[in-house]
Amino acid sequence: MPECGRTLYASLIGINEYDGNVKPLKGCVKDVLLVDAFLRDFCDQQHPPIEYKPLFLLSPKENSKEVEIYQKSLGTPLNHRSPTFQNVSHSAFSHLEQADNSRKDICLFYFSGHGAITSDVPIGFGTKKLETLVCKDSRYGARDLRDKEIAFLLHKVLDTKPNIHCLVITDCCHAGGLTRAAYLGYRSIENEDSGATLQEYLGYGKGFYKDFGGQLVYPFADYVHLAACTADQKAIDSEAGGYFTKGLVDLLRKEGRTSYRQIAGRLSDAMTVSHYRQTPLALCREDWKLDRKFLGEGLAPLKRSYQLVYNRERSRWQLNAGSIHGLVPSGEFGRSIVRVDGTRIEIELATVELIRSLVVGDDLKLLDVGNDSYAVTLVELAAEPMTMDISRLDKDMKRELIQAYDKKRCLYLNIIDDSRFFSFQAIEKEKEFSLEGYPFLPSKKNAEEFLDDIESVARWTYFKSLDGKPSYFKAEDFEFTVERIEGQPISNSKSLDWVRGKITTISPNTSIYLNYVNNHQPAFRFSIRMCKNLNQEECYVAALYFGSEFGIYDNFLTNVRLSAENPRAHLNYHKTENSLIHAIPLKVHPTFSKKEIECVDEYLKIIVADRPIDLSTISQPDLPLDKSEAMRAGKDRISSKETKESKPIIFLESFAIFHFPIRLCRREQEKV
Repeated sequence: MPECGRTLYASLIGINEYDGNVKPLKGCVKDVLLVDAFLRDFCDQQHPPIEYKPLFLLSPKENSKEVEIYQKSLGTPLNHRSPTFQNVSHSAFSHLEQADNSRKDICLFYFSGHGAITSDVPIGFGTKKLETLVCKDSRYGARDLRDKEIAFLLHKVLDTKPNIHCLVITDCCHAGGLTRAAYLGYRSIENEDSGATLQEYLGYGKGFYKDFGGQLVYPFADYVHLAACTADQKAIDSEAGGYFTKGLVDLLRKEGRTSYRQIAGRLSDAMTVSHYRQTPLALCREDWKLDRKFLGEGLAPLKRSYQLVYNRERSRWQLNAGSIHGLVPSGEFGRSIVRVDGTRIEIELATVELIRSLVVGDDLKLLDVGNDSYAVTLVELAAEPMTMDISRLDKDMKRELIQAYDKKRCLYLNIIDDSRFFSFQAIEKEKEFSLEGYPFLPSKKNAEEFLDDIESVARWTYFKSLDGKPSYFKAEDFEFTVERIEGQPISNSKSLDWVRGKITTISPNTSIYLNYVNNHQPAFRFSIRMCKNLNQEECYVAALYFGSEFGIYDNFLTNVRLSAENPRAHLNYHKTENSLIHAIPLKVHPTFSKKEIECVDEYLKIIVADRPIDLSTISQPDLPLDKSEAMRAGKDRISSKETKESKPIIFLESFAIFHFPIRLCRREQEKV
């Protein structure tokens, strides 16, 4: 084994099953396994490799085999302990204390489980409530770990070690105040206040808490905290894991090295389809340190490389990686291709299981079945159809939905009877079909109408994730300008034409924040200008707009030709008799407000190509979000068999897609 220059000490805590009368969670252990798989890949690819030393405190559901299956894939046991108060407050932090300051080691404290708020606040802290982590036995003989105590334990780890890079990740409710009602559920639980005194706090008597003019003060350690949500929010839990953790791992695997500030911003933008109020945060004692890269500077980005081995028992080649690593098989929407490192051999992912993948290809015969040292790198990844779990329906509703599915031609949705892995989950609500986690979508008595709605949501999600291949069209070849219009009356076309707002230039993947001000809906103008340094005499631009009611619009910008004589194009709302109206008004549907959803997310994609490109087959109408709309729409709605051909779009090789997330808030608030 090569000598390791640095070590990553990770304390990984995941609690699904609690002692006492505490509602269990579903995805917390899965979260830990996702994080662990990423960290192993990340450390192995560093030069020299980083030695990875994890400590596992896990409480899986009774009879769950997910840890057992994962251990077999690793070929080594996790040797996990129980996440009791004693182990979380002592063993987890003692493990981190092994970090060597001279070697610039790395520390990671990760927690996935219930979070709570307590009013057990001694006089002097200057607050009425504290946030807590709920340990396995917190409600059965022990207690919660309070945020002030976490501050003490981290200070103890880091006080004399300025060269240690320390990261804290909490995927639980009220996580933003820490430096999951639980289906989809929340990682939150009521606290049992016991009238604790300062003398009972960890750190008391150690000189950590000091009285400063009647106020208790204490030092803050130097670490970064990635939190699933703000102190007054709840974190979403599901069988597939927490939305925050899954999004974090997917982002890191896709984009590699990125800063903590960018991680929080992009995860906040990405929590879109369910519209739950969950805003990830990045926090640090010194704000500028949020611009550091994930786990510190000087590290290489993760390259998707996996071991390829020949399974003699089953006479097949397979990768020792699967869905937990973000892999998907080839399918009707594309191919998943890997290349054997050091060769030009490319093979295809035919089947993807949780921890392994079956590969096929004529060139496999060129490989030596006795060689266990092959590594492969992912070069192309297919888009995966969305899946809807029907396991929570009774047998009659299952049969009705399956019959409707067999009659229809769903291109973007598969239905499964498996609650372990799914994109959507169908449930029964007052004898009607409903979609878990989408409280704003009306339930449907008719199975075919229900499938129409979910197919539209899946189709919206699929096209929203479309990305371009590397192209000679680069972001720096264009200038993107947005004009934010807030607090002005825009009741008609005339007012839209004259209102003015704040104009700024922005880069792709930068969020556009728009708020209702004085009860006036916002609007925006958007333009793209071709720069002189583009090595093309001309190009064509078009746009797709993804609304929060699951409509897709292609008519805001349609194949405008850019050239030296005409370098700029504007998004257009519609034409009047005399001119185009460039301002696009936005609104939050009243149904969202009724469901206490204050902010919605929409998306603008700008497509640049070397010739005109037809996007009309992507467009789709908004979904009706309440019963009355659904009844009106049902009379005129065209069935999926009668619509224009809805097939995947094959884009030109010479194109690029630039993404601009838009967050629209009904209540007047500052961007978090």
